[in-house]
Amino acid sequence: MFVLIRGGKIKKEDMRSYEQYLVQRFVDEAQLHGDPIHLCRALAMQADTLNRFGEVDKALDIQLRLTKLYNFDDHSAGICRAYGSDRAAQTFSSSALWLEQSGHTAKAKEVCEFVLHDLMPKMDPKNVHNAYVMIYPLLWVLKSQGMSLRARDIMTNFVTDAFNEHYGEGATTALMGSWKPVLVLLELSGGEMVEDLDSLAKWALHEEGLNDFLNGAMGGIGRDVESVLAEICLLLSKLVSNDAQMKSQLVGCGLKHSQKSEKVSKPAGEKTGYPNCYNMLKPVLKELQDFNEV
Repeated sequence: MFVLIRGGKIKKEDMRSYEQYLVQRFVDEAQLHGDPIHLCRALAMQADTLNRFGEVDKALDIQLRLTKLYNFDDHSAGICRAYGSDRAAQTFSSSALWLEQSGHTAKAKEVCEFVLHDLMPKMDPKNVHNAYVMIYPLLWVLKSQGMSLRARDIMTNFVTDAFNEHYGEGATTALMGSWKPVLVLLELSGGEMVEDLDSLAKWALHEEGLNDFLNGAMGGIGRDVESVLAEICLLLSKLVSNDAQMKSQLVGCGLKHSQKSEKVSKPAGEKTGYPNCYNMLKPVLKELQDFNEV
């Protein structure tokens, strides 16, 4: 039900209060039940909800409580069996992004290293969806700290190479459509030499991203794909500076993706957005608007 609410499939007059009620009820019932597997999942959901409502300090307090309760060896497999992936462990990664955007960069880096060195080696490499959700917030922390190429290599190792090894050509998974845009952005922002700029620019102009539901899901774990595509267009527009027509097309395409991203990260009305996404979109949107006015 919580996923359907966040995806906009269930609507109430006061969605914020309704979400808070559901999450608190989940926590209370998990405590009464006494099974730490369900309590870990409930606390992870509560921390995520508080962060989306802009109550980052409270979210980090809940994460600290989860840290004291959660033990990978005791709880991870059970959480995956009950909920499909280990959302409690994933909240450790999410908290790194919350810390980074709150100005606690050293602590954010510390959490990244904990996830990468202590949690990821214990994860089932065949559960690529879980791995992707685990590392996704970390990618944006590392990018923010000037380590885009390291982020790219982490994603290649835990996601694309693992998927190819265990499932092979022709297989698919829900969020696969986001993989190429994310890798392209990490390469571009890391200063990688673009070998075929014309082909990459044409791809960016025609890339549609994910459907609204999956794009919203990506927003929920760190950054929506429309925002990623917007920044790709921005960076490419700087590389084609001698081609005025292509630059104009890329800026226009980037603005289109930015507008779609805003609907996810900062929607109008009662629906709660994703402040972490919007924080990453704002500078991209501002620069695209400035280019568009020149």
